[in-house]
Amino acid sequence: MFKRFKIKIRLLVAFLAAGILPLLVISFFALSNASDSLTREAFARLEAVENLKGKHVEDYLNRLRAVLLNTRKDIRVQKAVLGLDKAFEQGRDSWRAGVGQYDGHMKEIAGHYGLENLMLISKNGEILYTVGEKPDLGMNLMTGDLKESVFARVVKEMMAAKGDEGVAVADFEIYPPFKGIQAGFMVTSIFADDNSRLGFLALQIPSSAINAIVQERTGMGQTGETFITGIRDGVCALRTDRVVKKGKIGDQRQDSLVEKGHSGKTGTEWKIGSTGKPTIHSYAPLMVKGLNWAIHTTIDEVDVLSSVYSLRKTILMTLLSVIVIIVGFAVLISNAIVKPIRKTSAMLRDIAEGEGDLTVRLEIARQDELGEMAGYFNVFVEKLQTLIGRIRADTLGLD
Repeated sequence: MFKRFKIKIRLLVAFLAAGILPLLVISFFALSNASDSLTREAFARLEAVENLKGKHVEDYLNRLRAVLLNTRKDIRVQKAVLGLDKAFEQGRDSWRAGVGQYDGHMKEIAGHYGLENLMLISKNGEILYTVGEKPDLGMNLMTGDLKESVFARVVKEMMAAKGDEGVAVADFEIYPPFKGIQAGFMVTSIFADDNSRLGFLALQIPSSAINAIVQERTGMGQTGETFITGIRDGVCALRTDRVVKKGKIGDQRQDSLVEKGHSGKTGTEWKIGSTGKPTIHSYAPLMVKGLNWAIHTTIDEVDVLSSVYSLRKTILMTLLSVIVIIVGFAVLISNAIVKPIRKTSAMLRDIAEGEGDLTVRLEIARQDELGEMAGYFNVFVEKLQTLIGRIRADTLGLD
């Protein structure tokens, strides 16, 4: 079938096949390997950012534990809980005066550690002190309106503990005195020298500090963000505010990849995001005692693989340029080969049809096989011209 085509077509096909096919194969494997490498690098970078933020959050929460355990040993804090408890029993005026007496030292501690709120609670559950006199100041966590609150539950947990149980943690939940705002708490017992319980020291987990850690978006592109989820009573919800997509602390968040993070698994997977675009979701558990938290990082595919797309575009443009060059060379070379063959063919056709000019010779301008063919053709025509000349002369002699 291929023999039916002219030599020029066959030469073009041969040149293009020999030049372009290997180039296409090499380009395909090079692009595939480079894309895989860049994709793995992008995934690793995403996981590294998430791991760094997760470690930072874990360290921060563990530091808050250490702050409570160290602060409860402060003699002035121990005197404050005793003095305020006694003043509370004497009446509100006496108690208010006591709050002012210890306020400076407590605020100094809170400011030094960047705490939003630091609280003292009596053995009976009265909130004796809060930084900035929060709305729950003076309320009883055991008998009042707050007895079912998240703060009351964690204080009751410490009350029920036998001996020193360290620090109890309460996950974020709506706390009524804060008018619908989610709040989490850490609580520890304050002991006297004889190990008798004097009261409790508590802090409100600073959501702004945790938000600041996970909302750092350096290297996250236009769509990347990190957020934390937590599970309490079987319900999974946000523990940090989102910045790219809508979501605030307390908003429920349920999907299979979020659940994987809470089941102790670590990984990075593709999924279709809420916008309908391919999204990469990285997840990992956070190792924080008392909290079932997981950290997640999501980013649209186009942001993560922008370098891959750029590489593909560069390789394709280079490939097209090389193909154009190969085609141009193929046409030039095939013409150079076919042109003398056509001239030889045309002269042979003229001779065969009896109209050939035997005085015309092919130009010999090359030293290759085509040049040799032109030379032998000229010899053949010259001998043919001589033979015909003799025949003509003999014929004229006979006449």
